[in-house]
Amino acid sequence: MPWRLCGLRQLFRHKPLQLPTRQLSTCSTHWLKQCLAPSVQYLPFVARAVQVRNAKDLHAACPVRDRCVECLAVPLLPNQERIPKEGSGEDHLFSQVVEIVDSTFSSRTTRDSASKLLEDLRQCHGLLQLFTNSESVCAFAEKFADSDYPRRAYQILRLGYQVGARYKQSVYERVVFRLSKGTHWHLVTSVVILGKQHTGRSTSRLLNWRARSHVETQNFTLLDGILDQFALEDLTPSRRTFHILLQGYLRNHDVGRARSCLQAMESAGLLVGASTHAVIASAYRGLGPDEHVLTGAFGVLGSVDSRTRTSILNSLMRLYLDRNDFNGASRVLQIFNQRHLNPTNRTRTASIAQSGRKRHRGNSNAQATSPDVATYAMLIDFLSRKRDKTWVRNIFCRMRSTGILPDAMVGASLVRAYHSLGCADLAMAVVEEMCRPFNSDATMFHPLGYTPDPDTLAFGPFTEGPNAEVLNALMQCVLDTRGIEGMRHVLFIMKAANVEPDTTTLEMLLSFLESKANASPRAIARILRMLTTTKGRPTLRHTHVLLRSILRRERTQLRGIGWNNMAARLTLQRQQRQMSGPQAVAELKSFDPTAGIAVPRQLVQSSPILPILQSLAARNIKCDRATIALRMKHDAVTKLNISAANAVFQAMIARGMHPTAHHYAALMEGYAERGEMRQAAETMHRAAANDVPPNVVMHTIIIVGHARMGRPDLAMRAFQEMLSSGIEPDFAAVDAVASAFFAVKAFKLARQTPHSKF
Repeated sequence: MPWRLCGLRQLFRHKPLQLPTRQLSTCSTHWLKQCLAPSVQYLPFVARAVQVRNAKDLHAACPVRDRCVECLAVPLLPNQERIPKEGSGEDHLFSQVVEIVDSTFSSRTTRDSASKLLEDLRQCHGLLQLFTNSESVCAFAEKFADSDYPRRAYQILRLGYQVGARYKQSVYERVVFRLSKGTHWHLVTSVVILGKQHTGRSTSRLLNWRARSHVETQNFTLLDGILDQFALEDLTPSRRTFHILLQGYLRNHDVGRARSCLQAMESAGLLVGASTHAVIASAYRGLGPDEHVLTGAFGVLGSVDSRTRTSILNSLMRLYLDRNDFNGASRVLQIFNQRHLNPTNRTRTASIAQSGRKRHRGNSNAQATSPDVATYAMLIDFLSRKRDKTWVRNIFCRMRSTGILPDAMVGASLVRAYHSLGCADLAMAVVEEMCRPFNSDATMFHPLGYTPDPDTLAFGPFTEGPNAEVLNALMQCVLDTRGIEGMRHVLFIMKAANVEPDTTTLEMLLSFLESKANASPRAIARILRMLTTTKGRPTLRHTHVLLRSILRRERTQLRGIGWNNMAARLTLQRQQRQMSGPQAVAELKSFDPTAGIAVPRQLVQSSPILPILQSLAARNIKCDRATIALRMKHDAVTKLNISAANAVFQAMIARGMHPTAHHYAALMEGYAERGEMRQAAETMHRAAANDVPPNVVMHTIIIVGHARMGRPDLAMRAFQEMLSSGIEPDFAAVDAVASAFFAVKAFKLARQTPHSKF
């Protein structure tokens, strides 16, 4: 996601970022234009990175073609390890190479000017020697890949080829590796293709990187052709190749292609082993816990090394925690070395489990596994859901006592945990401490209402600075308390920390506009279209926000909102809106990527929604469980068509996806809308039988259903059953009980509803 997001006019027009001059470091020209006063003239020939120290250092860059080319003839880098460093003579060389590359590929450079520049380079012996030396060009390309403008890594390889240089495949492999570390996946594909064009062939390593880039950019249409690329190059795909394909298909919720990939791997003589089970377990999260996957993962624990064993256990625990299966999570925790997990002499992990049957057991031959930093991050996330502030700090201290330093993943978990526990100051303290070693000014956090407290216990040192995950967690915290103004300040912090917004940042902005600002679907689609580019294409999660907005408006128009619109029984008009099951199933002509949800024609014709959906379809993105839950709720609640909702439910299971509480809640709400409370209760019991524990939302649906039927006594009974099952009521549940009495005009009883429970 480029910094176009930070150019959003509503957020940045009036308050540009201002930093003390002592804190300005390497930054890009388009950023400087926002920071400098209009009176300061800074007119570089092209956008390029500059080093700003004091105001006197600001100067206009001179185009390369207006200088004496011979003055650029400088010594070559002696070897690949010697990368230009700040303050050295090589730093001047690096600046000159930047000017050459930028001048050649500038959008303002005409074809004739570029040809003249290339001819000048060929005539300059020193520069020609530099660009034809593989090690020197590779060192520059790797440096560019780590910079704020990584496209120069691709451009310098093109420039070297145009002046007559010929590089080995290892050069392209090294550059691709460095680009992947910066998650510049759109450039990875470009460099792999460039290597093929320049050398006439490719390598297995480059093709594997190309497959990985297709997975990360969610271009599953091109992923299908990777094996054909291996055949075209007369190369044999390795186990790693099939693992990348397998991971991509599972991320795309495409179990059918994943099975075909396993069959192709076995046909190539590569049997399914422990490493394959580890890949499946790590990528199966979006599909839900599967019995065969869990059994296979537990079965290989005794035959893998400690690092792989820890990775498998982390994946299994995440699968269990995602569906609130604390029995399964506890069994996984028991395999870990308890000495590293228990902050006190008490055994906390055992108390996580609730009553239930044990279907999976860890391999008794497997050695006690030491948790890693990802394990502790998951535990912090889990304990925050249990509203256990003390144990969040204790498990963090236990991690530090074992010698594991926190990284950005743990930092993000701490921010989310303290936000959910209502400790916004501690959440900001974590981020401020992560930014502190990178010359960040604590005053940047003052607009968010944060003032450093010297009595706050230290969390650092962290092994790395804040990344997008950490600052996105902070942004979610700030959005809930300060709205769009707080988000703007977090974006300033991201810019100061040299962190680019990602797809999750955009998703949070869209979700805020949809839920809090009540933005229309057309406005959401327009913002999504404006803020997505080749590097940050629309994702399925972005489409979730758009579909939620469309369906919410349709449901509001049909049913209205508020308890004043509640009726004691269904009206004949709603009963006439029911549709038969076969007609609803026939609407599933194109189930992907929106699970068959039809966008209103007027929105498709007059808004940028159609290009967004076309982008998803062109990349062969399959619908996920969240999209299917939206479709089920649309059929069951808005259309009152339970048959269609059940058909979609069965189609999801046939695709290998396991239902969550959202799917059962959609069916329950549909039954409750129709007044079929017995079927709604049976659906909740069926969810519990399928290891999906009923939550407060399900119980609230039962309460609301009885209220609509004019039975406050049954609503109160359902409320008591929820309390007896150990589920803490939220405001919606208590309000539903009070409204049940209000609907039958029992105002005195409504006032006596135990709001203190909330």
